[in-house]
Amino acid sequence: SPREADRILSGLVLEGLLAREGILYSFAHAAARSVVYAAIPDVNRRRRHGKVAERLLLAGGRLEETAHHLFHSPEPRRAREYLLRAGDRARRIGALREAALHYSRALEVTESDGDRFEVLIHRQEVFGHLGRKDAQREDIESLQHLAAALGDPRREREAAMREASYLESLGRKREALDRLNHALEK
Repeated sequence: SPREADRILSGLVLEGLLAREGILYSFAHAAARSVVYAAIPDVNRRRRHGKVAERLLLAGGRLEETAHHLFHSPEPRRAREYLLRAGDRARRIGALREAALHYSRALEVTESDGDRFEVLIHRQEVFGHLGRKDAQREDIESLQHLAAALGDPRREREAAMREASYLESLGRKREALDRLNHALEK
């Protein structure tokens, strides 16, 4: 019953296992969350995330929470737009690790190569700001492969400009200029 659930949840808050903010509960500690998550079968966990996501969508819940629960629901593709918006918001306020996580999850649920290209543009920028140069380079290489596969000259130039900017950030100015010149010749 709802009363019994409230009593149990309140007890867990008092014991410090859960935290409560308004009508929302969350685990107070990552270790407690991990133990509980491991005990719940994946199908049940996804179904519960789906129910929470639906409630958040109806109530106009926080963007990041909605994205999280949709991503972990039985239909994670529904999270794509929310993950992108959450990534954009996190990037704007300087929460770069959070932005990288949202963009990475968005990539997991993005199917079209053209859309993947656009998400990779954002993520490689964030990786650059975080100083994760190897990850940034991998994203730039993915951009180059996608642009070539799409046969899109505009995207090929964009990928080349991203590579030149990356090279310049490493102090490899000559290579950056060569890359830009090569892109302009196409």
